[in-house]
Amino acid sequence: MIKTFILPNGVTCVCEERPQTGKVTMQLFVDSGGADESSSEQGLTNLTQEACFGGTKTRSRTEIASEVESGGGTMGSQVSRRTTAFKAMCLTRNTAATFDVMADLIRNPAFDAGEIDRARV
Repeated sequence: MIKTFILPNGVTCVCEERPQTGKVTMQLFVDSGGADESSSEQGLTNLTQEACFGGTKTRSRTEIASEVESGGGTMGSQVSRRTTAFKAMCLTRNTAATFDVMADLIRNPAFDAGEIDRARV
C-alpha cells in the first residue's frame, strides 16, 4: 500500500509498506541537482551532499556510520541532474533510530572545514 502526505513544512512524503520484508527504506529527494549549478558552482551540490556525511552538530562521521550499521542498515546519497537524494535502509525494528540519524544528517550538518576538504578529494 502506498501513502502520500505533505508535512507542515511542505515536504511531500511517499510511503510504501511491505511488512513481509522486515526492512524499511527511506528516501528524501531535494528538488535541486547538478543542472541547477552555474558554471562557477559546478560540483557544489555533490560537495554539499558528501559533506553532510562528515558529521552533524551532535554526531561525528564515525558515530553516524556506527549507529546506522550497528542496526543492520546502510545510508547513502547521490546527485543527479535534477535531484539530490538521501537514502537509508534498515531492519524494521531500527526504523526510529535510523530515521533520527537521517533527519539529523539533513537538518543539522556541521559542515566542518576538515570534512569539506575531505569531500573535495
